[in-house]
Amino acid sequence: MKISELKEFQKVKRPSRDQYGNRIYEEVEFEKLYDPSETSLNRRFFSKLMDIAFAIAVQISLSKIGLIETSSLWFDLGILLVLIILTSSLMEWTIGSSFGKLLFNLEVVNDYCKSLSLKRSMYKNIFSFGIIFVLFFSHVTVGFSGFYTKWLKKRSIYVIRRTERTVIKKMMQHKYNISEE
Repeated sequence: MKISELKEFQKVKRPSRDQYGNRIYEEVEFEKLYDPSETSLNRRFFSKLMDIAFAIAVQISLSKIGLIETSSLWFDLGILLVLIILTSSLMEWTIGSSFGKLLFNLEVVNDYCKSLSLKRSMYKNIFSFGIIFVLFFSHVTVGFSGFYTKWLKKRSIYVIRRTERTVIKKMMQHKYNISEE
């Protein structure tokens, strides 16, 4: 079973009228797809900022020991971009979270609730920094966060809270809905 196939039941109270015209609320239960994705864009944004800070620290360390020589601002920014993508991708591939996601207790998983492959992780990080580049150099910011979230879902990539992983695994093994416990 995959995360994209998991379903949950949700109960809502819908207003209606009784036979005397009084407003009453009927409880209606319906089935919907389970979405474990982290909805707080603040947590995801600040985790990305921490990834950038981590890559800056790596770049400074590498230049201090003489592995990277700084020559110009654009060269340094290019090296920084490569380091951000590499460090984030390698960490997501090996432990499931980049440095910033570890700090904010987030994890990146595929449709089978496993860590991403290195290739998919690099693809995701290149695309996410492409979006950051567009947001930074353009005035069009409305709708890009929703676009990125939809892009991740379409590729069966989920950014979840670390505690959510056990719930997902349990649901996948038992093929039951979360609200039926």
